Amino acid sequence: MTSKVIWLILCVMLFAHIHCVYAQDDLFDLSLEDLANFQVNTASLRNQSRAQAPSKVTLITQDIIQKRNYRYLADLLKDLPGVRLSLYSSSVDSGSSQLIVRGITGNNKLVLMWNGQRLNHPDAQPLHITPYLYPLENIEKVEVVYGSTSAIYGSDTISMSINLISADTFEEHAFSTNIASGRYKEQRATVAYQGSYKGLTSEFIFDWFNTDGVDFSSFDEFYSQYPLASGVDAPLLDFPKQQRAPYYNPGEHAFTARARFAIDDWAFQTYYQSFKTQTQTGWSPIIYESNNSSGQYHFVQKGFYLTHKHTFSNDVTLESSLEHTRNKLNPDSHWNRPNAFPFLQYSAALEPRGVGTKTYKLNYGKRLKLEERLFFSAFDNQLHTVAGISYTHVDMLPKSGNLDFPGIYSQATSQVDPVNFHDLSEHNLGLFIQTQYDYSSAFSITAGGRFDDQSRYGNTFNPRFVINYENKPQKWFVKGIYSTSYLAPAAFFTFDTFIVPRTSQQVPNLNLKPEETTSYEINMGKTFKYFALEGSIYHTKVENLIRQRQVKSIQNLTDELGNYTFITTHTINAGNTEITGLTLEAKTVINNQIMPYISYTLVNGSTQDTGNAGQQYDLIHAPQHQIKLGFDSQWLDDKLTIYAQAHYFGKAPLHPDNYRRPAIDNNGQQFEMADYWLIELGARYKFNRHVSVYFDVSNTMDKHYEQPIVGQETSDWTRIAVTPGVPRQYFLGVEVHF
Repeated sequence: MTSKVIWLILCVMLFAHIHCVYAQDDLFDLSLEDLANFQVNTASLRNQSRAQAPSKVTLITQDIIQKRNYRYLADLLKDLPGVRLSLYSSSVDSGSSQLIVRGITGNNKLVLMWNGQRLNHPDAQPLHITPYLYPLENIEKVEVVYGSTSAIYGSDTISMSINLISADTFEEHAFSTNIASGRYKEQRATVAYQGSYKGLTSEFIFDWFNTDGVDFSSFDEFYSQYPLASGVDAPLLDFPKQQRAPYYNPGEHAFTARARFAIDDWAFQTYYQSFKTQTQTGWSPIIYESNNSSGQYHFVQKGFYLTHKHTFSNDVTLESSLEHTRNKLNPDSHWNRPNAFPFLQYSAALEPRGVGTKTYKLNYGKRLKLEERLFFSAFDNQLHTVAGISYTHVDMLPKSGNLDFPGIYSQATSQVDPVNFHDLSEHNLGLFIQTQYDYSSAFSITAGGRFDDQSRYGNTFNPRFVINYENKPQKWFVKGIYSTSYLAPAAFFTFDTFIVPRTSQQVPNLNLKPEETTSYEINMGKTFKYFALEGSIYHTKVENLIRQRQVKSIQNLTDELGNYTFITTHTINAGNTEITGLTLEAKTVINNQIMPYISYTLVNGSTQDTGNAGQQYDLIHAPQHQIKLGFDSQWLDDKLTIYAQAHYFGKAPLHPDNYRRPAIDNNGQQFEMADYWLIELGARYKFNRHVSVYFDVSNTMDKHYEQPIVGQETSDWTRIAVTPGVPRQYFLGVEVHF
C-alpha cells in the first residue's frame, strides 16, 4: 500500500514540468439556454441537442463533475432524478448494491459504457456498483439516456444507458494527481494524463482506493439477530457483537487502470479493474462467515475496444469495432458457512468449505463482440440512419462449488455433485437499424428496431419509435417515445442447482424466457432566461417476470433414516409488473453565482406473480415519492465552490412474502420502509490554476435508515427484511494539475 502511494508521488514529481490546459465551459458562464443546447450523441450516435435527441437525456459535464466532487460513478448516480441507489444492500455477486430507475429495479437493467465500450458483465449478471469503481477522471462528460435504447445498444438496455465519454482532442499535455482521505481510514490516490503528439491523442488513469470499510456492526437487527421462522413473532438466534468481531472485517480495496489512444480514424482503449470486499456485507451477512476468518470476494475485470472509421463520402461512413471483455473471480475468494461458535448452531449439518465458493453466481465470463455500423444521410441531410450487424460470443463459468475442479453443465442435473463448475458458451447475432428524419427544423421522427438470434433462448425483436417537436423561438420541446427491450435470463437463473439432502433441491429450467419490457413516455421541457423546466410521464410494463425457488414437485420419500418430504424447486417465468410515474425537474440561476435545482418523482406500480399466493401487490422497494434538491454556487472570484443537497425518499413497500415479516399487517397492508431525508454538503477551493482542495460530507446528520435488499424481486424467500443505510461519510482531498 505504502509503495503505491510513493510511486504516485514520484510520478507527480516526474511530470511536474508538464503544462496543463483545461479548456472547459464553466456552468456559471453559460445561460440556461446554452446548457440546454449542449451537444449529446449517445441516444442516436449523432451530435444534436438534448431536445432533438430521441430519448430523455441528462448531461453531466466535466465542470459539474469537478464542482460537485464526483469521484466515482456511484457519486453521480445517486444524484440523478428518479434514481434510488442503495449501496451495500446486496451480496457482492449480485452487484453489491441495488439501483432503481423510475421504478425499474436491477443493476442488470442498465448498460454502462466507456466511449461506447460495454462495461457490463458478459452473463447478464448485475453490474457491480460500489462507491469506488468507475473513476471519473479524464471524463469530459457523462450522457445518461433514460429508458430503452435497444435498437443501438442491445435488447437489454431497459432502465437507462450511461456513456462515460473522453475528450476527443487535447491542445497540450495535461497531467493531474488526486490524493484524498476519509472516514474509516479511506485512502485514495489517482494519476491521470491527457495529451496529443503529432496527431496521436492519448490518455491514461491509475486509480487506487483502500478503506477499512463501512462499519455496520451497530445495526443489531441486521448483524446480530437471525430469524428461525417467518413472521414478526419468530424466535431469533442471537450473535453477540463480541463473538462476531473476529469475523467482521469489512475492508475494501480497488484498483483501476484505463488507457486510450486515437490517431486519424483509429481508436484503441483498454482497462483493468479489480476490487476486494468482505462477503459479509449484503444479502445474508450473518450466516456467510468463513472458517475462522472473514470472507473475501476478489473480482477482476479487464477488456479492450478497437474501432476504425472509414469515410466513403460526406454522407456515408462505416465504423468497425472489436470488443473483448473478461471477468474472473479470484480463486482465493470464499463465502463459506461458519465453522465456529456460536455460528455452528446454524451450520452443524453443513460441512465446512475451504478455498472455493458455493453460491457465487458468476466466476468467469469472457465476451468477444464484432460489430459493423453504417452511417448515412440523405435528402439534403434530413435523413440520418445507422444500420448494423453484430456478433457476440460468450464463454462463462457460473455457479461453482470448487474452483479447482471444473466440470460441465451436464453435471448440473445430477444430485451427486450439483455445485461443480458449469461450463457454458453461447452466441448472439444482432441486426439493427435506427433512422431519424428531420421533416423540418422543428419536427422529426425516429424509427428503428433490433433483431437478435440468441443461441440459448431464441429470437427477439425490439421496435422503437419517437416523435420530436422543438419550438426554438419559444424554447420548448416535446417528445413521444415508444420502446421495447428484452432482459436475457442470466445463466445462473437458467442452470441454478443445489441440493440439501432429505430436504430440497433446485433444478435447471432450460425453457426460461427473457423478461419483456414495453415503455411509453412523454418528455417535455421549456427554457426561460433564468429558469428551466423539464418533465416526463411514463408507463412501463414488464412481462415474463423471472421468479426463483418456485415449487416444481413435492415427494414423500423413505430411506434408511425414515420418512421425509423432498421438495424440488426451479426458476420460472411468472407474472408481470406495471409502473406509471412522472418526473419533474427545475433549475435556475441567481446573480450568475447560485444555481438551485430540484426534481420530484412520483412512481406507482403493482406486481402479480406466484408470490403472495398469486395476489397482486404494490411495487416493492421503489419509493412512491422522491425529491432531490440542492444548489451549486461560486464565491471569491470563482475560486470557491460550495454545494449542498437534500434527498427525500418516501415510504417503500417490502415484498409481501418477506421471511422476516408476514405478507400484510393486521389492516391488510404491505409493510413499508420508513421515509427519510439525507443531506450532503461540500466545497472546492482553487488556490490557482494548478492546486485545489476539496471536501464532501454525505449523510451529514448521520441518519439511520433502511434500504431495500436485493433478491426479493426475484425470490419469495429472504431472511433479512432490510439492510442498513450508509452512515455519515466524509473525505478531504487535494488535486494538482500540471
